[in-house]
Amino acid sequence: MMTSHGCFVALTMVTFVTAAVPAAGHQEDPEEERGETERLTRRAQELTELLRLRPLDPTASAPYMELCETRERLYQYHQAARCYEKVSDSWPTLPVGRDALWVAAQLRRRLQEFEISLAHYTRIALDAAFEPSRRRDARGMATVLRRLLKERKVPRQPVPDPDRRPIGRSGGEGQGENPRW
Repeated sequence: MMTSHGCFVALTMVTFVTAAVPAAGHQEDPEEERGETERLTRRAQELTELLRLRPLDPTASAPYMELCETRERLYQYHQAARCYEKVSDSWPTLPVGRDALWVAAQLRRRLQEFEISLAHYTRIALDAAFEPSRRRDARGMATVLRRLLKERKVPRQPVPDPDRRPIGRSGGEGQGENPRW
């Protein structure tokens, strides 16, 4: 049984969500931010098209990882997590696949999709191909997640995925299939 302090620390660890916070006294330029967002969006579209032409080419892991990182920088965390999972499933024996699984586990935890995150951390902890320190960290996170899920100290509903249509919603303009990448 965890102490109340231990439970608070574990909840803080698990529900940590990153946010871009400008330095004190630093004012973000909306035009500059909009330009960066547009640039990243164009790059994601270019990479998606490139990867559509060369799906799962053994040399394509770098563009896939760049696409995943771009989705993450655009705050498209659900798409980024799916992208990292795809890289991990496509190249499980390569270091890039292992790195992608680690990032996917972290993203799923931040999105409060604890069961999926737990499955990823457990996979990492049991896989001898991962470096020992990463396996140890994964065992620790898996233990915390199991305990929190068991004690029901976590919200039952994950963060909604804006890329998925709710059930029963009629398809209209702009309601086509959402990209998996």
